[in-house]
Amino acid sequence: MRRMRSSYQLKEGTRPGGADGPGGKYDGAFSADYEDVAGRGDLDECHGRSGVTPEFPGGTHYYCVTEEFPFVARMWGGTPDRSFMKGGPGMGPPGGRRGPPRGF
Repeated sequence: MRRMRSSYQLKEGTRPGGADGPGGKYDGAFSADYEDVAGRGDLDECHGRSGVTPEFPGGTHYYCVTEEFPFVARMWGGTPDRSFMKGGPGMGPPGGRRGPPRGF
């Protein structure tokens, strides 16, 4: 096991102001203050990487938690297996929801 390094870094300069943004210096107060720089760290823009794990000795794509932004994945890449649908395969639209929750 080894520590993974994010490929995100704080942007330089100032944020757009007025109707286009909050203005001010990029300081990490907002997620949009960061940008992914391919190859800067160990992880891709989705905070994952491909490799061998104890569960998948033939290799797999997996996501990591880090000590630096974005800490946990904020997006996913690829196409999820149908088994991830709520209720199992063939049980409705992606995400498994069929309308609003009860009592809504």
